[in-house]
Amino acid sequence: MDEVCTTAFDGECEVYKRFGLKRVVSLHYVDGSGKGGSVEVNLSQFGDVAGAYGMFTMRVVAGDPADPSSPRPLIAGGAGAIGTGRAYVWRGPHLVELQYNNETESPEQLTKSSEAILTALGKEIGTKLPGGAEAPKSAMALPKAGLLPNGILFSPKDALGVSNLGAGAQGF
Repeated sequence: MDEVCTTAFDGECEVYKRFGLKRVVSLHYVDGSGKGGSVEVNLSQFGDVAGAYGMFTMRVVAGDPADPSSPRPLIAGGAGAIGTGRAYVWRGPHLVELQYNNETESPEQLTKSSEAILTALGKEIGTKLPGGAEAPKSAMALPKAGLLPNGILFSPKDALGVSNLGAGAQGF
């Protein structure tokens, strides 16, 4: 776990541990055509669905979910989100984090390339992940009317920061 903490999560290991991280597999894909593109893939397995879904929502709702720069929904796995250069796919006890890089592309090219590449990869990986695609009950119980796309923040325990409160979901 210590090696994972120093190589894959860049100082955020305690956050992952709090959500029940059990295992991580990291891959690095390099564009074989020599055009400079690469994709980092981190597949995390958590102790349960609640931990994985909680980590997914924390990644997606890192700021204001109404902000145009927030990740958009990606139809992949149980839930997915995509932004410029990054995508997230959740299913069952798994979270996949994808990051596209290409130092030879302009910001506009990177936006276009990452959208195409990460959408395709996210969808493909999402279909192959084991586990159910249904979110935890408190997240499913939120009213759908007016709920922003990817506008759920789920806490697997200590909801609203209250010790021993249990799981809970906030909708935006």
